[in-house]
Amino acid sequence: MHRSNGFTLVELILVIVVLGILAAIAAISLGGFISSSHDHAREDDVRSWASTFDLYKSRFGAYPAMPTGNTPGGDVTLCLGPFSSANNKCGQYKSSTSYKFLPASSSSTLLSNAGKMSANGQAPIDSGLAINNLLIGPIVYVKQSTSGSTVTVTARFINFFERGCPSNFTDVSSSLPTAISLVLSGISGVKACALSPDKTFSYTTS
Repeated sequence: MHRSNGFTLVELILVIVVLGILAAIAAISLGGFISSSHDHAREDDVRSWASTFDLYKSRFGAYPAMPTGNTPGGDVTLCLGPFSSANNKCGQYKSSTSYKFLPASSSSTLLSNAGKMSANGQAPIDSGLAINNLLIGPIVYVKQSTSGSTVTVTARFINFFERGCPSNFTDVSSSLPTAISLVLSGISGVKACALSPDKTFSYTTS
């Protein structure tokens, strides 16, 4: 009796199902790896900028971006980077009923000052990508408080992450600066994370 060496229909279906499952697992793993690598780049961007602020402070006695008073009106929220590839904007937020962005053009003085810390005169180059073509960071929030003759300046470095906050970062999704408090409106699965602890220094007025 002749026996066929080919696959039966049931065997073919089983092979196709197994290959489909393996492909799905591979796709999920690859997607997780890509998201993780993007988050590592975003983390590196924040740390690079925080180091630049430290270097600038050690040389000039202040941060390259400073607040103008002790109230929210004097606080400073700036894009950390030119973001020319993102139509000169970063950090989507919601204002009233429309979506807006923090204008990167307001960071020109910061970028110029930060460039003084490098041999080529360039501010740190961000390598992190936008999330869903909407959220782009990093962002810095600088405020100050005065007690007697002592002024304390605090800089909070924030970025957006797909896979949760990295080590030494704090989830500030629900406590963002007023200027971008609605930055995550309508966006799920993304965390706003700040490098911890905040960068702080004090000085005494005469």
